[in-house]
Amino acid sequence: MKKIIFTLVALYFVSVISVLHGKDIEISHIHWTQPPFDDIVMKTAKDFMAKHPNVKVKIQLYADADMPTKVRTALAAGGDVDTFAMPNMQSPWFMANDTVAEIMPSAFGKSNINEVLKMWMPGSIKKTGGFYEGKYYGIPHEMSN
Repeated sequence: MKKIIFTLVALYFVSVISVLHGKDIEISHIHWTQPPFDDIVMKTAKDFMAKHPNVKVKIQLYADADMPTKVRTALAAGGDVDTFAMPNMQSPWFMANDTVAEIMPSAFGKSNINEVLKMWMPGSIKKTGGFYEGKYYGIPHEMSN
């Protein structure tokens, strides 16, 4: 009986995962504008969407000086931001005020933070502002291995 229940539970979770896999998802990403780097950001989103057709990535580009205000406003309103890129000198406020989540190793197909850290040049996450009070929050987008 236990084997049957386990099998049914396993089949249930597989069916839930398969339903979610096909579910349409929209991600809103805020990034600072820096031509011609903007083209790279847009192409990266386009390539990601081609690889994951059920995911739509909406890119919002703002001037560097406006970034913190735009992100804070969107977060406070519970609105249009799922992810954001922030210059390292502007990111500590978001970590100190508990507005960002720690890195999820599973999102990278990894089982722990050390495996994630190995994806980047040694020390790059700390140097680029993704480390705060012993925890890793952000990843550098210009220093990957």
